[in-house]
Amino acid sequence: MKIVVIGLVVNFLSLFNSFGQEAPPYSQCGGIGWTGPKICTAGFACTGINEYFHMCLPGG
Repeated sequence: MKIVVIGLVVNFLSLFNSFGQEAPPYSQCGGIGWTGPKICTAGFACTGINEYFHMCLPGG
């Protein structure tokens, strides 16, 4: 039971930690399986290259 609770807490904290972070220009910002930041810095938009890779490109 303790292991399950610890695992849930770690997963929650890692999810919470990604909020408020922005992906830098020309970096990955989404796609299937992506768990990092999904919001790009000002002036850039998260653009889908394919279903597995979205990238911060100028134009946001």
